[in-house]
Amino acid sequence: MIHSAVGQIRITDNGVLVYPEILTAGTHNIDYSFGNVAIGSTKDVDFTITNTAANFQLGIHTSSMQATGPYSIVSLPATNIASAGGNSTFTIRFTPTATSGDSGTLYLSMAFTNQILTLWTFGSANTAPAISGTAVNQAVNDNNTLSPFSTVSVTDADGDNVSATITLDAAAKGVLSGTGLSDDGGGVYSIASTTVSDLESKLQVLTFNPSDNRSSTSETTTFTLIVNDGTDTSSDNTTTVVSSAVAPLVNSITLSGSPAANATSIDFTVTF
Repeated sequence: MIHSAVGQIRITDNGVLVYPEILTAGTHNIDYSFGNVAIGSTKDVDFTITNTAANFQLGIHTSSMQATGPYSIVSLPATNIASAGGNSTFTIRFTPTATSGDSGTLYLSMAFTNQILTLWTFGSANTAPAISGTAVNQAVNDNNTLSPFSTVSVTDADGDNVSATITLDAAAKGVLSGTGLSDDGGGVYSIASTTVSDLESKLQVLTFNPSDNRSSTSETTTFTLIVNDGTDTSSDNTTTVVSSAVAPLVNSITLSGSPAANATSIDFTVTF
């Protein structure tokens, strides 16, 4: 067992504890976020291990230290840390790529008389994209078109690329069209991952063509917009369009047959 009743191991980042002071042997799971780091860039974080045991030297098994995922060990701590306040610093580097994700693990084993294994789970906190500026009850005649997302705004605090999926509450209610828009069938449409500004621009100029004469009065179409930044998703279903039925105009009437007073039948052809 560990002999001291007070703190044995303290792990800090710039003086701030990254985990409650370790008092017992066994496995300790540490979660740590490197924050947001742009793809193609790197971020180094220095961690300091302090031995707070009064009379025992702390051994660090540096030969077994291992980092996984987009993380690497830049420098190792000392293999032995003296008692009563001795410390040593090591450095971990985060190097995100387009395919690496942001999760990884550091394995670090330490010992007084019993082994203490720390399993560090690394990651970068992600903020979900935000959708705003949607509009409700946008009016259009069913023989016309409208841009239902003309005022929509999309933001992503992390600067990630974003994609979008748009779903009509009923596919038969109309058709969406626009640059970069894929018709996935069943009233579902999508825009592939791109920059936030490009996605917003594409959404704002999408055109909705409501189906003609589905209702004798009006019909409301609800659009569900989902934006994904590769990690988190935001959803909004407040965009609605109210399409009003417009009676068709008669352009001409053609009579055929014998329109005499005693004719038994007359055929009409009505052209709209």
